Amino acid sequence: MSKMEVRRHLVVLLPLLFLGLSEGTEALTSRCAFDLIDFDPATRATLDFRVVDVTFKARQGLPTGGEVRAFCKETYPQICEVMEVTSDGILDLNENSNFSSTLHISIRGEFLGITELLLECDGEPLELPEYTVRVTRSEHEDYMMGIFNTLAGAFIIFINFLLGTQLEVERIKRIVKFPVGPLTSICVQFLVMPLFGFALAKLIIPDNHKALQLSLFAAACSPGGGKSSFWTIIFDGNLDLSVTMTFTQTVIAIGMMPLWLKFLLGPYFFTERLQIPIEHLCLALGGLIGPVTIGMIAISFNKHLVERLNFVIKAITWCGTVFFTAFAIYVNWYAFFLFKPYVVICACALPWTGYLIAFAVALLARQRHRERITIAIETGVQNLAISALLIITAFPEPERDLALVMTFAIVLVTDKPLILLYGFGWLRRKFCRPTVHQSASQVPINAVMIADGPMKFIDDGASVKTIADRPPTESPAYICIEKRDFPVPPHKPRPFSAMRSKRLDSFLGSAKMAEGTPSSKVRLIVGGDENASDGIVDGTAESSAVRPSIRLRSLSLSVPPMPWFGLDIGGTLTKLVYFEPLDTNEYIDSEEELVRSRVIQRYLTTNKAYGETGIRDDHLQLSDVEINGRLGNIHFIRFPTERMPSFISLAKDKGFAHMSSTVCATGGGATKYAKNTETELNMHFHKADELESLIKGIEFIAAANPDECYYYDNPLDDEKCRKVIWRWSSGRCSSSDLEAQNEEPQDGLQYPYVVVNIGSGVSVLAVRGHNDFQRVSGSSIGGGFFQGLCCLLCKCATFEEAIELASKGDNQNVDKLVRDIYGGDYGEIGLSGDTVAASFGKICSMKERDSVRPADLARSALVTTTNNIGSIALNAANQCNIDRIVFVGNFLRVNPIAARLLSNAMNFWSRGTKKALFLVHEGYFGAVGCLDRLVAVTEMRRAQRAAAAQQAGHTAEKL
Repeated sequence: MSKMEVRRHLVVLLPLLFLGLSEGTEALTSRCAFDLIDFDPATRATLDFRVVDVTFKARQGLPTGGEVRAFCKETYPQICEVMEVTSDGILDLNENSNFSSTLHISIRGEFLGITELLLECDGEPLELPEYTVRVTRSEHEDYMMGIFNTLAGAFIIFINFLLGTQLEVERIKRIVKFPVGPLTSICVQFLVMPLFGFALAKLIIPDNHKALQLSLFAAACSPGGGKSSFWTIIFDGNLDLSVTMTFTQTVIAIGMMPLWLKFLLGPYFFTERLQIPIEHLCLALGGLIGPVTIGMIAISFNKHLVERLNFVIKAITWCGTVFFTAFAIYVNWYAFFLFKPYVVICACALPWTGYLIAFAVALLARQRHRERITIAIETGVQNLAISALLIITAFPEPERDLALVMTFAIVLVTDKPLILLYGFGWLRRKFCRPTVHQSASQVPINAVMIADGPMKFIDDGASVKTIADRPPTESPAYICIEKRDFPVPPHKPRPFSAMRSKRLDSFLGSAKMAEGTPSSKVRLIVGGDENASDGIVDGTAESSAVRPSIRLRSLSLSVPPMPWFGLDIGGTLTKLVYFEPLDTNEYIDSEEELVRSRVIQRYLTTNKAYGETGIRDDHLQLSDVEINGRLGNIHFIRFPTERMPSFISLAKDKGFAHMSSTVCATGGGATKYAKNTETELNMHFHKADELESLIKGIEFIAAANPDECYYYDNPLDDEKCRKVIWRWSSGRCSSSDLEAQNEEPQDGLQYPYVVVNIGSGVSVLAVRGHNDFQRVSGSSIGGGFFQGLCCLLCKCATFEEAIELASKGDNQNVDKLVRDIYGGDYGEIGLSGDTVAASFGKICSMKERDSVRPADLARSALVTTTNNIGSIALNAANQCNIDRIVFVGNFLRVNPIAARLLSNAMNFWSRGTKKALFLVHEGYFGAVGCLDRLVAVTEMRRAQRAAAAQQAGHTAEKL
């Protein structure tokens, strides 16, 4: 520290006492003949000491003298400097001075460290015991460090409170229940990182710097924490996982740090005076748990607090990071002079390698992208305050300050890659627009050709290659390409881009296009874009170099804005499917839209109940699903259709309409509630066909979830009945069969197959390929028939009540069986005695009728319904020559007993050759089909194409 604020002045008094043996002794013939007797005080001097008395004894009791020069041992940086020696260092030890004299040596501290005070007499070094001078922090520096520690602690407590407002108990419970993320982080943090830190300490840091080696190893053993949650917020990681990992790692560090110090560090370092800062670890836990709990309690009383804090938490995080980084540099600026190459290498290698290793391990553990980011940050960003306290308790000053240079270096470099990554991402979002990743021949478009004659349509879904391959005589002069290919309301006209067809290749990077009628002018109209222009732009090379970015931007937005929903509004129940993107930042440029999107995302994904009747079936959630190139999770939510007005109010309150203008919906309610939705939310229901949505939803879910399909083995045996996962393959086989055949299953449904949709009635569909299905059969005896009978015979009020009643009954008390007629099995035609011969046959008898219970009647109604459905389904499958039969529909949603009865009916009618297959996400396929339709590039409605053509015609007239 040069000429410091940290400087201290030390005055070292060196009394040099020369004792004569007797008066009148002859003059000494040799100079500087004296010896050191003692130091006072006996401890070696520090800068806190002002005076040190040094006693010398003349050799042989003869007078002596000389010119004494004092100086500090030369170091870099220079630790101390001798400022003054009294009497210019001249000593004259004789009888008059009682053979003694005192020199006052003033020393000024220049830099923290340890050095030696050296003396010369007449240019010759004095043979004295080593005298150590320690330069420590000044009182001012200690005061500023105290202020820094106090402010940093208060800020961490405040940030932990803010973090608590962003957490959800249910998500934390889910993490604890399936702790793959925390376990991955713990393995890397407490196994890989200590070994890597130990290797760095032994291989790179010289062995004479034990304190630095210990500081590096202690940092490697420290738990994650510190600013990890800050960076998790900034990078939109899983905050619940981050806080959970910080807590668990801090607890585990209480045991793991002593373990590593004893078994690995002990043989190489002096560990007898090392003390694990258990008290500080407990304080760190309290500083985390207390504020976080208060934040969670506060949010439970004020739900709107989440939305308000969402706008400021990032700003607070950034400001705090910048302020405390600058403050830390100010109070530790001396450390920069001690940054040796090996210090910098180790400080960078430890956290940066931690990021990479943790991310790779999380990837191998098949964690989602958000979890991978969180685990990497939690591993690389460590709670170095714990390692610093270990060093402070192990070393005195200034050794502790010198050892803490490594800790300070790690603090400085830890987040630099994160800052660079965030800055790069911000610049990319700010100045670079997403580009089209498909080749020109793969880009689906809806285009209107404007030639000399009337306008013509290219078929929806045609590609640029289709246009390019047209003969020159049919090539248009202009091509208007829609900016996006998803449904929009009629009152919100579609934006277009119009350009010369010969320029299309330069805009889209396609192959050389056939030239049509050339034009020297080009009009670009990009609706909703601040760069849109109604003026004429020269069709020159210069203009085409400016406009492609606008064109590429518009073409890349061929999917609707977030959030993505699919709705199936049935007569009784409404099913909502929500796609939660994991990469929101990639596709939302506006900070306001980003915050609003996160508010919606948080509300839908962190609650399991919405109001009194809304339920999120979190056990059905699908993770890491890719839709149109975007990775995310799919959530499944249901509520009674009668609560649809409440849903509209909630959507309005959460700002859904600010994010999206169109929602794909199916079911009767899509028509019933369309007007209310448009009036209240300014959102348009794009109505999708129910059967088409059903098939698309089944195929989408089956492809996303390999364990979607199952069947029942021993369906009527309560003890032996079990679900068996069915994975489609080239043949008809179950998962157990696949193991025997060594055959790899193919995920997703394989064509052809039969879908039996059981609602109020029954529809049987034969699906032979993509978009190739037809209704081949059906029946009026379905869910409505069963519920109606139960309401009539058993006075049941709801479907659920009827199912509950049927589960307690025995149909054999109501139905006439084969054995009731033949006294046993009817072997000649292969009928078992337990086979139903006549549904409700026994109640024809007055005697039997009086003993029948309502539960038996309900069970008989259910058996009658399922037997009839099974027979119809098998007949349809046989007629279509299809083996696979899948049963779906709301009749099966909360009705496992009906599924088991259907399995039994299928076994009976097919004589065991076919199985009744069921799907896990029962009831949600229509909503999933709507979600798939919303984001896929699909066929546009004729009315919307007409509107597009009209808009293109106006463009052509102006041109």
